[in-house]
Parts: sequence; C-alpha cells; structure tokens
Amino acid sequence: MAEQEGKVLGGAGIFPSEGLPEGTCELVKNVPDSGSPEYRIRQEINRSMPGKARETGYQQVYLETLPELKQAVKVYEKFGFDT
Repeated sequence: MAEQEGKVLGGAGIFPSEGLPEGTCELVKNVPDSGSPEYRIRQEINRSMPGKARETGYQQVYLETLPELKQAVKVYEKFGFDT
C-alpha cells in the first residue's frame, strides 16, 4: 500500500486463491487508468509483487485481466508475465 498525505495512492497483494496449483498465488491489484496521476506509483507497487511472492515461498504468480484491456495486458507482459 502506498499513501501520500493521508490519500491512498494504490496497493497490491498476493493471495493463495482456491483452485490454483501448489506454490502459486494470485496477484490482487488496484490500478487506475493510465491517465491517473498516481498510475506510475501503482505500477511500481504491482511490479514489486512477484518478488514479494518469491520471498513468501511462492514459485508462480497468477493474475487475471480481460483481453479488451489491451493496455493492461501490455503492462503485464512488460513485467514478464505470459499471456
């Protein structure tokens, strides 16, 4: 979670969602549209989550998005996620 002057700018977390393979967690995120002034800060939060997952003992991180959210898909591919 990141905040500035009492305003929450964004947050992300990992969660052991039911139905995922052993050693896999889900990336749960809060990302605004790219026009938001806090977008870059939230990207950094989400970028750090795979490392946090490894530190916690997970081998894989799963996330969901919709194909029509093309910008989100590009961002996740940039961070090293497969589609």
